[in-house]
Amino acid sequence: MISQVAEVVQRCPTGALTYKRKDGGPEESPAAANRITIANNGPLYAEGDLKIAGAADDMPGLRYRAALCRCGDSANKPFCDNTHEKNAFRDRGALGTTGDSEETTGGPLEIKSAPNGPLIVTGNFSMVTGAGRKGWRGKKAALCRCGASANKPFCDGSHTPAGFKAD
Repeated sequence: MISQVAEVVQRCPTGALTYKRKDGGPEESPAAANRITIANNGPLYAEGDLKIAGAADDMPGLRYRAALCRCGDSANKPFCDNTHEKNAFRDRGALGTTGDSEETTGGPLEIKSAPNGPLIVTGNFSMVTGAGRKGWRGKKAALCRCGASANKPFCDGSHTPAGFKAD
């Protein structure tokens, strides 16, 4: 039963659910491969060995999973607060480029917010469409968090003319 609960918690894509074993069983650990899933009309779901700049120490679930805003309107940037539902954010999450040809997995995945700009993601990772198709892999990317890029999920500099403001 305890292992089943742990399995359910690990399927939470946002990091809002976590667990601490008291029965001596295995503790929660990061996925073997870092991955960012682009939700259809929704956030970026990051999973792996996450190092998110500005994440509070009292949010242990964010070490392994997080939902990151890409509509630009979350009150809790860089995290998603489901504002995309209210503002009718639309993006199917297509990936037109493949990134690096070599796939390397694991290690820390650092996520930093550029002031008034994109999420800067560094480390070994792949990006996956909401349908599960692996479409990009590499070690560094600037990902749109203002919602205005014409090249989503990647930043194209649209945050400047859009007047996007965020730490």
